[in-house]
Amino acid sequence: AGVDIDVAQPMASGEPRVRLFELNALGDSIWSQQYTHYGGASEDYLFDMKLTADGGYIICGYIINSSLPQKNDVLVIKVDSNGCADTTCQLTVGVPVSSLERGELRLYPNPSNGNFTIELNDVENATAEIYNIAGQLIKQVTINDSIENINISEQRNGLYLLKISNNNQFITKRIIKH
Repeated sequence: AGVDIDVAQPMASGEPRVRLFELNALGDSIWSQQYTHYGGASEDYLFDMKLTADGGYIICGYIINSSLPQKNDVLVIKVDSNGCADTTCQLTVGVPVSSLERGELRLYPNPSNGNFTIELNDVENATAEIYNIAGQLIKQVTINDSIENINISEQRNGLYLLKISNNNQFITKRIIKH
């Protein structure tokens, strides 16, 4: 599960495009969004993507919008956690708010070296599962108290998903180990 970036296959215009998509642990698409600044008259390429503090992403790359050298532009796109780059985005994603989401959940520090603390109020006997980006379960703990310390320092640096479940409800959060 997680979010990935891709340079999409050329469209009918024949030009490459940037596509951001999120998949669940089974590899099913949660959402997908394509981005271009100049429409069909440009080629869009990317170099990097980073998670932002608000749960969204920032993508950077470049745009070839002219056949002349030195006439290209920088591509910087900031999206929210649903892939929306602006307020007109009409993506419909997610599930109804659960009691887990209404409870107070704090995860810190994030990013970290692999030692995380989960504070979960108003929820008892929850299960916390951590998955790597390939969707493999790497750690599972039961949260009996309101505070649980989790150590994944033996894992590789990267993006992980934390799934907390209780009474057939769940919530997922992204965690970063660096």
